[in-house]
Amino acid sequence: MTRNRFMPTVAVKIGPNVPLQGVSFCPLNSQEGSYFAVCGSRYISVCLAKPTGETVIAQTYEDEDPEEEFYCCAWTSIVEDKTELLLLASGHKGVIRVINVSKGHVERSLVGHGNSIYCIAVHPRDGSLIASASDDESARLWNIRTGAMVAIFAGHYGHRSPVLHVDFDPWGEKLVTAAMDKGIKIWELKHCQNEIEKSHYCANNQSPDGYSIVDESRKRQRIFKPRFVQLPLFSTFLLHQNFVDCAKFVGQFIVSKGTSNRILFWQPQADDPALLPWNNQFTVLADFPLPDSDTYFLRFGLNTERTLLAAGNRAGAILIWNIDELKSKPCEELHISEKPPISECAFSPDGNTLIAASLDGKFYRWDRPKMAE
Repeated sequence: MTRNRFMPTVAVKIGPNVPLQGVSFCPLNSQEGSYFAVCGSRYISVCLAKPTGETVIAQTYEDEDPEEEFYCCAWTSIVEDKTELLLLASGHKGVIRVINVSKGHVERSLVGHGNSIYCIAVHPRDGSLIASASDDESARLWNIRTGAMVAIFAGHYGHRSPVLHVDFDPWGEKLVTAAMDKGIKIWELKHCQNEIEKSHYCANNQSPDGYSIVDESRKRQRIFKPRFVQLPLFSTFLLHQNFVDCAKFVGQFIVSKGTSNRILFWQPQADDPALLPWNNQFTVLADFPLPDSDTYFLRFGLNTERTLLAAGNRAGAILIWNIDELKSKPCEELHISEKPPISECAFSPDGNTLIAASLDGKFYRWDRPKMAE
């Protein structure tokens, strides 16, 4: 039987001088197709990948700051009286824009990082909680219902250079961060559970600033401050030889990519946090070679089940691995004739569409043909 491989569908150029840095699929299903967003320069485009193969640009946002340059985007939804579909984007200016796609306007802006933001991750069980990774050597946890900063992961045992990536584990109990210092760290959210609960309490009580409420005497009372978490559960600098620009959980395991032409699938062993700041133990389960990826900001994508991994390089090639097979050889290779650098890859929720954002200003689409019954 012929393998159900990805076939090229379309390439779309967003605009002149708009190198695309990030791509993210909306996790909610739509009868029209799969919505996704691409970002670059100071522009964010919401696109629809129709089942017919057609791709249309549904909405475009232009940031008011001409010096903004978006590096990342992510989707979330908040269910209160009704489901609100939100698109998050950030970059050079260090401000997280929360865009209400349903209403077509910026809901709020999250300010607190001291420098550029390179990655945004959404809590897997609570869409109002997001994490960000920044050039200011920290990762931060936010409640986007009010814009309150809940926790800061940095300090004495934190990273010593820009944090390039952050991701939640499947249960929303941990964060993994990757940085230019070659370090990968795992942080437990249990240390800031009190702040998380109080941030929700503030949101439910329509706090004017996200941190305080009005008591019975009509005086404003601050009920929490952001938690400063300095001690990670796990820390190592030995997995990669250079910058680590992408790290994501696969169950209790982790996939990470450095700028040394390889992606590693490994298991952390953090039996004794007291060993910090020395290196904790780990077991490498698979090594996925990715030629021509010796520069950072080339980030891989995982499908919803986190069994397929797609990563592009600076020569216009995209390699796909089945993580479960633990084989170094990719199960599929895709090539773009113009050979543009691929900044990020993303799978649709059903795993049948792959979008690659490129620094040539285009996004490229591939689809799996439907199998005949």
